[in-house]
Amino acid sequence: MVKYKEQTVDDLQFHLVKGDLDTSQLQLLTTKMKQFSLGCIEASIIGASHSITLKMPDGEILHEVLACCDVTVEEGRIAHFGSLDEILASDMRFELFGSLEYKVLSEVVDFATAADRIASTKAAFSDKPNIALQYDFPGEGGYPPSQTYIKVYQNGDALEWQTIHTYSNDGKVVFSHTTITQKQGGRA
Repeated sequence: MVKYKEQTVDDLQFHLVKGDLDTSQLQLLTTKMKQFSLGCIEASIIGASHSITLKMPDGEILHEVLACCDVTVEEGRIAHFGSLDEILASDMRFELFGSLEYKVLSEVVDFATAADRIASTKAAFSDKPNIALQYDFPGEGGYPPSQTYIKVYQNGDALEWQTIHTYSNDGKVVFSHTTITQKQGGRA
């Protein structure tokens, strides 16, 4: 189990990385892998949030890391980097490797009003049991444990994942939804 560390939604940084990434810097807490139509997914809850890696059949690798820590990446491998506020304020759509369309949507809501949405999203995680992860982080100061949930699933031709990150000490919840699709005429 990890020790309590004060983290808030404002600490979150978004990294979209092409190619190799040294994941030893991420403190992997729980990980699952599964083969999907676009490639092999490795989903991980990390000490500072989440990491999702897509390894495509042609050898291309894509990492999505949402973390309350700095991530060291080799020069030229960053497809996008920014704060969570940048994700919330923009249309996060990218063409990657000439064949993939990547889109991520995020929303931050108050913890007090998110209970029903958390419950319904968690219940939906069991509907398509491709990859489902949950981790309870230690709480402190009378706050309940913060939690992270990840669900990865195939939705027709799209590969999708949803995450929930609760920050009980901050009174906030972050919901994210990523979709990756093969462009028409793209390679597989």
